[in-house]
Amino acid sequence: MAVLVEAISVILKANRVLDFLTWEDFQRMVPNQTMCSDDELIRVGFMHPDDVRSFVEKLEEVGLIYLSDGSAEDMCVVDQQRGPMVKVNWLDAGHVEIDGNRVAVARLRGSEINEMVTPSGWTFEGSLSDRFLFVHNDAADSIQFEKEEDNLQTWRSPLADGPVFIARTKKG
Repeated sequence: MAVLVEAISVILKANRVLDFLTWEDFQRMVPNQTMCSDDELIRVGFMHPDDVRSFVEKLEEVGLIYLSDGSAEDMCVVDQQRGPMVKVNWLDAGHVEIDGNRVAVARLRGSEINEMVTPSGWTFEGSLSDRFLFVHNDAADSIQFEKEEDNLQTWRSPLADGPVFIARTKKG
């Protein structure tokens, strides 16, 4: 199967997660509602690199390995637009068309099943697959912070028709 990739996703080998944690303990570690799993891979999504780093560090604390000799070992960080952030030999990532819509996905290399798994309640309309906006550091001056409430940051950008929201797993 394949798992959805939106924003910045941490993709994990499900069997390796279960070598170190019970399913319930892993679910308690997940800091948001973006998790989905096809029983081969687990995906957790983030909108900010600091939140990705924090989650990866927590996973490493229980024994999972992110990088070994420069390659992804038990997990890989995958960007919605650019794909895997490091060399990875066990994962295929790319874009597929579903109902006429372009969606980023990842699947375990060699998997025969081509269905896509998404987080509970996910729909294309209004998702990051539908309305993706990336502001590069060079354009950071064009986006202005407005407020943060309950870990949801609101920003304004001339690149967007309305407010831009960034969900954080923690304040800051």
